[in-house]
Amino acid sequence: MKVIQLICVMIVIILNFSQIESKTFSTCELVNDLNKLYEVPRESIYKHLCIFGENLYTNRASEKFFGIYRIGSQWWCGKDDPDGKCDAKCSDFLDDDIADDVACASKILRDLGKLF
Repeated sequence: MKVIQLICVMIVIILNFSQIESKTFSTCELVNDLNKLYEVPRESIYKHLCIFGENLYTNRASEKFFGIYRIGSQWWCGKDDPDGKCDAKCSDFLDDDIADDVACASKILRDLGKLF
């Protein structure tokens, strides 16, 4: 009986993971969205797209990264509640709406003196 219960639990877990979806952008679509929808100046788009390569005060091996910009959990977002310098939950950066991702990336770049 326990084997059947274990198999049922495994099936439920697999089905839940198979339902996870994300939006896929082409490079041009992302550039156009950043510029038109989120008003990121074209001259700043490179900085936005390459933010994950920046030193974002990362120094812990336990830090996790979230969303399209790989926003770090140590300084920029909170695990369970809105927190960090972006005043956001890290999980907010995992949905299809990138408006909060863009806002946090702009904040990071401004704080690092690399934007505007």
